[in-house]
Amino acid sequence: MDKKLTEVVVVLASNDNYAFGLGITIASFLRFITAEYKILIYIIDNGISQNNKQRIETIVESFAVDVVTKFTSANLLSLKGLPVHHHFTLDAYSRLLIPEIVDSAFEKVIYLDSDLLIRNNICKLWEIDIENYALLACQDLSSYSDDVIKDDILTKGSYFNSGVMVFNLKKWRSENLSLRIIEFLKINYDSNSFADQCGLNAVLKNDWKPLDIKWNVLTILSSDQVFSVIPESSLKNYLTTHKDRLLDEAYILHFIGTRKPWKNGCGMIGQIEWLNVMRSCNWFSSDEFLKSSFLFLALNYDYYQRRFYRFLKKVYNVVIWK
Repeated sequence: MDKKLTEVVVVLASNDNYAFGLGITIASFLRFITAEYKILIYIIDNGISQNNKQRIETIVESFAVDVVTKFTSANLLSLKGLPVHHHFTLDAYSRLLIPEIVDSAFEKVIYLDSDLLIRNNICKLWEIDIENYALLACQDLSSYSDDVIKDDILTKGSYFNSGVMVFNLKKWRSENLSLRIIEFLKINYDSNSFADQCGLNAVLKNDWKPLDIKWNVLTILSSDQVFSVIPESSLKNYLTTHKDRLLDEAYILHFIGTRKPWKNGCGMIGQIEWLNVMRSCNWFSSDEFLKSSFLFLALNYDYYQRRFYRFLKKVYNVVIWK
């Protein structure tokens, strides 16, 4: 008798601008899925073109794993009035509606942003005991930034990044957490810097369980500039000492901010690895070989040029200031 597969539900959300990143994120995690798991992927469609939907389907079908993809939509009207600024649009809040989008039979989901490079089997996240917490997440570096915490709404040192989360849907539904977060964000319109992430942290302040930081390592760790905004702390000391190991051993790399691996000017650790996943999956069709090869070569050149420039800058500073 065949062993029953463990069904794992994964949710992503994207508009057409991030569809490319979403496709490669999916490809990067499907390569690690093992035979004992069945994957159900919900994609919250915030305006993905039919052409890009087909590309995503082609990627999924290219993997020899048991996986089903379901495109669905969010009721964005229920999010009207939420803060929109910087590169955050109303689409960014659609994940707050996950408890009503996902079938009520499911009591847990893994949520993933669309700008990730996954290097391990995300089903391991599914096996972690969520206990009675609302979600699992990784602490965010920005918990030590005054730009994030205004009017003492959030507590320094207790801020998580929302790019990788495991939702306890049973608790979210019974305690109406989505509505509570939406109402908080509307009332505190001017007191958040990162869209729904600030609302999630404020409402779920004592109701999330930390994951190993390896499950959401921010690529900005590879930039020395990020440490200049973090006050002296045990976290800063740890990151300064261990950042290279964290980046090398990350289960998931997260390209936060505007510097995405599919754009010129990224220059972040993990970009070349992301490009290799792009090249090996089926986002580009066979008749787009020249297009994909040009993009691969152009971004490789941009990456190494920027890394070399940073190296020269460090050498220059050492010579000038020693």
